[in-house]
Amino acid sequence: MLRFGDYTPRDSLLHGLDARVKIAASAILSVVALTGGWSGLAALTIAGALSLRGAGLSFKEVLGAMKPLLFFAFLLFTMHAFFHEGRPLIDVTGAGVLAGLYTAWQYLALVAVGIFLTATTPPSELVAGLGRLLRPLERWGVPVGDISFMVAVSLRFIPLLLGEYERLRAARAARGADWEGGVAKRLGLAVGLVIPLLLGAFRRADDLAVAVEARGYGHRAPSSLRGGEMGSPDRRFLAAVASLALVVIVLHHALPLP
Repeated sequence: MLRFGDYTPRDSLLHGLDARVKIAASAILSVVALTGGWSGLAALTIAGALSLRGAGLSFKEVLGAMKPLLFFAFLLFTMHAFFHEGRPLIDVTGAGVLAGLYTAWQYLALVAVGIFLTATTPPSELVAGLGRLLRPLERWGVPVGDISFMVAVSLRFIPLLLGEYERLRAARAARGADWEGGVAKRLGLAVGLVIPLLLGAFRRADDLAVAVEARGYGHRAPSSLRGGEMGSPDRRFLAAVASLALVVIVLHHALPLP
């Protein structure tokens, strides 16, 4: 099962692109999701659906990776639906429903961008690519190697925590916990797993710190097996993403949409 933050080795177009291109494209698409309005989210969703084959992923895999995070999307929708100002519709407002849908869609679009990035880029390439992108900041004393390593480790910890939660949930069920029932009951059982989940995360963090020190990790950005030059597919892909962002910005300012 594909989890958010997992790398999935496949023979696809996106897997073969330079990590710097995918990081830059993810940043551009994230800006589109945050500032492009409804037209930007629609264009981003269509582009993502069309890019599934190019990433070597299936819709079922992407949806499965999103599944553990759908609760937060529902929470965002609910908060906007009930607390946004506007004309009341029963206990919610029409503007609140639209704002909730927009925010939840925006959140899921950002999650999808992260899934595409992490599923097609090995962690080592992600660290090296981010380090090369930020290398100009080294002249001002910015610890580029530490920043890139921190980002990569943070992304890697997400699937580890999700996997640890599933193991704890299975262990609790094996000991007689009944996960069937209403939302309140399941939420109460899930809250009981927070403490062991946090303890496991702290233990993994300590082990990682010891491993990093044992390997003599320094402050320089890690190197990569790939060369430093971008090929024609990299340039074409980045140009396509930039063109999409430009079209979305024009549409957002031309169409009377929120």
